[in-house]
Amino acid sequence: MKRVIFLIVILALAACTITPKPAQPALNTDTIAGFWSGKVAGRLETGQELPSRDIGILIIAGCSIGKVCGKMAEDDQCPGPIILKNVDGNRYYFLSETVSGTQYLCAKGDFRTLELELRSDGTIYFVHKNGATLTGILQRK
Repeated sequence: MKRVIFLIVILALAACTITPKPAQPALNTDTIAGFWSGKVAGRLETGQELPSRDIGILIIAGCSIGKVCGKMAEDDQCPGPIILKNVDGNRYYFLSETVSGTQYLCAKGDFRTLELELRSDGTIYFVHKNGATLTGILQRK
């Protein structure tokens, strides 16, 4: 009888044990911090191909949603700030803005969406949209 009561008490305690919540993924840039670069291909909404471009992105560590987290430049021109908008697993969503520059490519005050997906091989799949879509693989330098 004592064993049965003891077993019931153990089972009741086990049922009442609070299960810890799984760790929430970090909502910052620590995982992708550093300098990334690579060549990307472009396509207009009409399907017309654009010349490839060199992309360079600097991302600072510890940056959180809503903050300026680094800079991005196309073909070493018009570096502009990037603002972290969301983190969803291994995908990082930014808003990029070209706010300065004198060349026609800079499109002063132009806002664009930027998606970076950290891949299992340590590279980043890059998607940049603003009328045209640029895609490619970036390497950490």
